[in-house]
Amino acid sequence: MGRCADSILKETGNSLNIYIHAEKAYKAKHLMERNRVSYDEAVREMERLDKRRASHYKYYTDQVWGLAKNYHLCLDSSLIGIEKCVSVICDIYQSINAG
Repeated sequence: MGRCADSILKETGNSLNIYIHAEKAYKAKHLMERNRVSYDEAVREMERLDKRRASHYKYYTDQVWGLAKNYHLCLDSSLIGIEKCVSVICDIYQSINAG
């Protein structure tokens, strides 16, 4: 788990690479609640973090961060919720390891 794990673990053959994303408003609301900041502050922080993540990913992998083709599974937590993301990931992990 962590930055560039999809690239780093690509050759292991036993990793499940997951990218969880969300709509801007959903992410901002989460940051507002967690950090007790205004919407504008949350958006600025979110944009700063996403820019850092994209730059870091590009530097170490020479790929674009967040492209679905780099992952086995992409989930939109603003659509299905965090709990459902966890449930889907657990179900897929269990089905992969059961076979």
